[in-house]
Amino acid sequence: MAWIVAYKFRGIQDYLAGGGRLLDVAGGSEIVDSLCREGLGLALQRLGLMDPNADPSRPSLSPGVGTLLQHASGLIVIQFDQEDAARRFVRLWPLLAGQWAPQGRQAVALVAIRDGTREAQAQAERTARARVATGSGLPPFALPGATPLTLRMRRTGGPVVDIDRFRDDDELDDRDASTVLRRQRVRRDSAAGLENLKKRFGFSEDQRLTRDADALAEAGGGSILAVIHADGSGFGAMFKAVTDKHGATGARVLSQTIAGIVQAAAQEAVADLHTVLTKENDIACRPIVLGGDDMTVVVPARFGRLVTCRFLTALETQSAEAFRTDAIKDRPHLTAGAGIAYVHAHHPFSDAVNLAETLCGWAKTRLGADKTKTSCLMVHRALDTDTGDFEEVFKDQYVLPASGDQAEKWLTAGPYVTTPVTGHATLADLDALLGAVRPLPLGTWRAIARSIRESDDVAKRRLDRQFEILEPKARDTLRNALAPFRGDESWLWSDHAPPTTPIQDIDVLLGLEQRFSDEFDQTAADLAKDMVHA
Repeated sequence: MAWIVAYKFRGIQDYLAGGGRLLDVAGGSEIVDSLCREGLGLALQRLGLMDPNADPSRPSLSPGVGTLLQHASGLIVIQFDQEDAARRFVRLWPLLAGQWAPQGRQAVALVAIRDGTREAQAQAERTARARVATGSGLPPFALPGATPLTLRMRRTGGPVVDIDRFRDDDELDDRDASTVLRRQRVRRDSAAGLENLKKRFGFSEDQRLTRDADALAEAGGGSILAVIHADGSGFGAMFKAVTDKHGATGARVLSQTIAGIVQAAAQEAVADLHTVLTKENDIACRPIVLGGDDMTVVVPARFGRLVTCRFLTALETQSAEAFRTDAIKDRPHLTAGAGIAYVHAHHPFSDAVNLAETLCGWAKTRLGADKTKTSCLMVHRALDTDTGDFEEVFKDQYVLPASGDQAEKWLTAGPYVTTPVTGHATLADLDALLGAVRPLPLGTWRAIARSIRESDDVAKRRLDRQFEILEPKARDTLRNALAPFRGDESWLWSDHAPPTTPIQDIDVLLGLEQRFSDEFDQTAADLAKDMVHA
């Protein structure tokens, strides 16, 4: 009898957030990224299930043992031909994985294939995948926990395995096993490190990517980082439709196709950054995640919008050709949501990653069913106090509550979309307005953005004054750029419910993008125009 084993490293985003610094998050991403490659290969060799002379970075099972069906993005699926080999792997792999990625959450499942038919194999695989996805599989074996007398790391609560004492103020730097391994992964002399992610983002082996948050921000001419998170929209329903029609084989083919499209889109997104260097001549880009339909990457604030828009565009255009199946014929191309959290280089990095992820989720939620028709983007400049989900931040910072006869208003026109849909401005509209406002003094637009929180009348007078003093061509350009957002003669709010305004979004982006006008800005402008599909 054959057996299906499924394993899932659960809560990858939570695991990444377990590191408070860029180095810790980046190191965590490299650990997760390599777990299903080198980590799995070394474990299979240690368990006697793989040729000991083979390359562990390309895991496979010895003849007669079984077949490795999937091993990427924290998910492993194996069909074992021998019951004892399957049970040995289920019993010992979680222990070895726990050593590779300490404090990670794991799920494992073992399902027998009833007979040798294709339908039975597909059903067993679906059952195993479902169990690890929900965490309802077998309880993974684990090593005993620490004793009550063990010193705990202050930030994570994990057992301390290393302590440094700083000489200047005698402060202790305590580190648990997870933190130690994360920082080993990002040392400049680390042998392994970022190689897998570098390759998938299109960087060559000899190119060095920066590991310093300050240097990364400074490469863009400021002190702010753009933490970008994007993931696909409606993929769960899509995979279910394909699995119901074509079985597990169809789902695997779809998964491989999507992974290739997402990887190609990520490479196109960061292509211009190959020439953007820090003072140490490292490339100003830090990949965090690229697997399945997820991408997380950190770039200087100046390039955040360019990289994100290019990723969304490439995802749609490339999938329009490669993405065809009769089970999902109602989807002409893939779409994704994206969020950009603009944070200071010293902002708690785990909070920034969480903010970018929740920005993405907020954007897709606002689109509802339209999220499968168009990609979308939401941006936010984080304050020091922004530590929760964006839904909480939005209620606190973006909503002007109803009072008297005044309805509730939103201080953003986001999320912005690639393809026009009712009630949402496009990324091309946003870019056109940025271009029209750019000639104005930054303080002028900032004053309008601040006054709109308090008084429509004051904000309107200040905006009307700009129409009076601008040259005729610049005035017409500004009027035309505001038109897609306009709902009344004040030019401030849209006329749909709730009323929205792009003024605060423009204020934030003008400051973050440093008012540069060079080939990168031109690329972003051209890209935005191309993103509106006929």
